[in-house]
Amino acid sequence: MPAPVPTAWSSTPSAGSTRKLFITGGLALTAASGFSLLVSLYRERLERTAALTHRSVAHVLASTIAIALPPISDLPEALADELAGMSWLSDEALRAATQPTFTPEQQKRLSELNNLEDECPLTEIEQAERAALLAEYERSVLRRAQAFAVLAQRGYQTPDYTELTPAT
Repeated sequence: MPAPVPTAWSSTPSAGSTRKLFITGGLALTAASGFSLLVSLYRERLERTAALTHRSVAHVLASTIAIALPPISDLPEALADELAGMSWLSDEALRAATQPTFTPEQQKRLSELNNLEDECPLTEIEQAERAALLAEYERSVLRRAQAFAVLAQRGYQTPDYTELTPAT
């Protein structure tokens, strides 16, 4: 089991050394003076946010970095970029993004293709259509989820699962 992770700011490094800021989960950021300048610019805001949310500064910083720089994924580049860019949308644009974009017509067609596949193999054209519909469905679900996640990070109440508008 790893040792507990420090959550306080590190002390000023000696000449020629680097600064380490430990982040929740055992991740340690190590950087030279450029990082130190960045930290000092936002230190007050981070500390205030940490106090207001009853979390450590390291946790607030880790959450902020995770939202601003989402991990590289196996998603198509355009979709990954779109989801990452949602962090910078206005609250109004995020609320709009919580609405389904997969239309009832698309859902009906996907259902037809799925049912047809149960009866016989799909043609290449039908397979391609089904793959495109599944990709659009995934995009719609991921966009909604990311929009809700960003709104929740900003402190907005998000609906319970039972309150969500269905995608169909």
